[in-house]
Amino acid sequence: MLRTVQIMFLRCLFLPLALTPARPAGLGQAAAVYSLNHYSFTRWEDFAMGRNKDPSTRRYLFEQPSHRFTSLEPDEELLALENELRRREKLHDPYVQWLIEKAALCSDSNRQWARDQLRMVLEADRIEDMRTGDAFRPLAPPQLLADGDLHLLDQVDGVPWKVPWTALPRGLLVTGPQGAGKTRFIIHLCKQLNAANPPIPWFLVDPKLEFKNWASDLAVLYIDVERSDVGIDLSPPPGLTYETWLPSLVPQIGEIIGVIYGTEILQQAAQICIELRNRYMSQSNRSTEICLQDLYDAIPLVKGASSWRRAGYKDAVVTGLSRILSGSGNLFKCRKGIGLPRLFGRNVVLGTRSVTDDFATRSLAFYLLWYLQESERHAAPTQQPKSVLIIDDASRYIGAREGATGRALSSIGSILTTMRSSGRCFAAVSQVPHLIDPGVCALMHTIVNVGGLHHAADTQLLARMMGLAEPQRQALTSLGQREALGLCGGSAWSQPLHGRVPEVADPVDHASTENQDICELRTEPYTNLLDLIQAQRTSQGPSRPADKSSATPDHSEPSCELAATEKTLALDIVTYLACTVRERQRRLGLSARQLEDRKQALVNKGLIVEVPLGKALLLAPTQQLYQVLGMECPYRRNAWDIHSFLVLLASKLIESYPLVKSVKTEVSLGDANSTVDLIAHLHDGHRHAFEVIHRTVTNIAATAAKLEGKGFSQIRFLCSDFNVKERVWATLRNAGFGDEFLASIRCDLLGALLRAHQGRRTNA
Repeated sequence: MLRTVQIMFLRCLFLPLALTPARPAGLGQAAAVYSLNHYSFTRWEDFAMGRNKDPSTRRYLFEQPSHRFTSLEPDEELLALENELRRREKLHDPYVQWLIEKAALCSDSNRQWARDQLRMVLEADRIEDMRTGDAFRPLAPPQLLADGDLHLLDQVDGVPWKVPWTALPRGLLVTGPQGAGKTRFIIHLCKQLNAANPPIPWFLVDPKLEFKNWASDLAVLYIDVERSDVGIDLSPPPGLTYETWLPSLVPQIGEIIGVIYGTEILQQAAQICIELRNRYMSQSNRSTEICLQDLYDAIPLVKGASSWRRAGYKDAVVTGLSRILSGSGNLFKCRKGIGLPRLFGRNVVLGTRSVTDDFATRSLAFYLLWYLQESERHAAPTQQPKSVLIIDDASRYIGAREGATGRALSSIGSILTTMRSSGRCFAAVSQVPHLIDPGVCALMHTIVNVGGLHHAADTQLLARMMGLAEPQRQALTSLGQREALGLCGGSAWSQPLHGRVPEVADPVDHASTENQDICELRTEPYTNLLDLIQAQRTSQGPSRPADKSSATPDHSEPSCELAATEKTLALDIVTYLACTVRERQRRLGLSARQLEDRKQALVNKGLIVEVPLGKALLLAPTQQLYQVLGMECPYRRNAWDIHSFLVLLASKLIESYPLVKSVKTEVSLGDANSTVDLIAHLHDGHRHAFEVIHRTVTNIAATAAKLEGKGFSQIRFLCSDFNVKERVWATLRNAGFGDEFLASIRCDLLGALLRAHQGRRTNA
């Protein structure tokens, strides 16, 4: 008791001394006062603040009640100090709050002392700005950085920045140059997803195979699409059928390949695929799926009224689908692919280095997003993340197409909006964020930039999204490795945060860790649906009469009865292959309507196919037409497709040149399964090799390599359109051939050969 009385007496004795203001003599004292910003108060200050924070005390701030309100006029000086403190994020400091109260409510001497202290706090902060050169100051108060459990960055002073898990469904954008630390940030994020309670599954698209060495550390299934047994079909999500799933999917495919007005053709092809699948399942009692290759194979079976415009739409659909298929290897060409419901329920990294074409990459990203949206269409809204889809190098996968319309942008945005409400999260990682779809960037509420950006469009985009001032935008270019700038909309700290990517240990095992249980995914190689049906009929013997009465139309067995007028046109087609529709009209003396009716009758019976070649429309006879006319099929392999017709057409066009002595098709080069489409023997003894390229640009380098050193004076690639020609040339230039061999290679348009042939015939 005596000890307590002594302590109280000493406190009362020294209390007036503690309240005596002392003006600072210099800047050194300012730094000392600013150090109190970290809550290192004396016992007397703690005691004083405890009393000052209690408005019920009679001696409020140690002043008489008469000194509380000296004037009703606004204090401009104090308001200016508060605004500057607010701009520098100092109002969260309890010491600053105490000084503001004293500056507002104390007597004149104490009020002036408190204001001087506030000015010294500001001056000390300005000196720190000059010392560090940090354009992103002020630093965030520690109490505002602990707003959740998701650790994004470490502030430059070492304080962890944490946000709620509910920030993930609102979108995450990670930007930065190559080698700056984006991969480390994603690894750090994935480890936290694994450690969440409950764990949050994630799916990562890895186009550069950067995450393959981390598969073991992350406990992830790594799937490399370069493997021949890996594919993705178009099977619907659980609860949906093909009859409802495909009609909603094909307009999105049409939008990807830029053929919005060709959607009707895709819809008809989808219906044909559904009918063929149902027929096969009813005959074999076995299940199968539909893939993108099935849609492509069904395009020639699409019937309907023909016109120049419709032919152009059909040609555009074929071109777009062939680009997707040729640029993705076997990814979209499988009879039965990996099950996406199983993959989205576990941690998966999809290595997509072999997916090269822009249409193919965009199709993959769009299909994954669309699948997630449709699978959660009837799910209850939630803010808690269910899974996370991460796409690396997002500018290739969700980039804005040249000439893209607002509809294309809003379509992606609507998918992300629906996913967000269902708890499906999306994260985009890119080195060039200005190439990402603007609709996607607008929906990203959490932004993390790692390292310095140097492209003006990138810095301007981030400055606009993060609300950076001009000095801060310029400072984006000087960020070092693992140095980052982050912003999370809706969090306690709503300003850009200057920090660093947390440390992530190197992977323990750098060897390939591709999981062996991929065989359990049960992928099946591709086989055409018509071939499946034919094989099933062969195994069952002759078809029963009941099969003829099936309600499902048989697209593989058209009616072959010809009227006299139709037979006349058919004979003209097989006789004059290199003739356009207009030339046939003039030669046969028919009106445009008469020719159209007869042509369409042959198309509906599957005896001819319209083949646009540049601005010309050709009529290609099928194998069935030769059978109906009782003629030998000129196709070398006795199997018709557009490529076979174009090879036959090219041979007729090349034969018409005076310098050409003879032309042979499908010539063997002496190696196993090694052939060339055409070989032209000239009168001077030279030989020219020709390869016909129709839409699908695959194995061009291998095709050229097999012709090297075979004694050909010239190697010519005959391309169906200009885009195919440009892609062939680009492939050959990047294949590493020598200059001498490249000089012997030419790329020509097949349509140019046709026009030259027509010109020679006219002159003759």
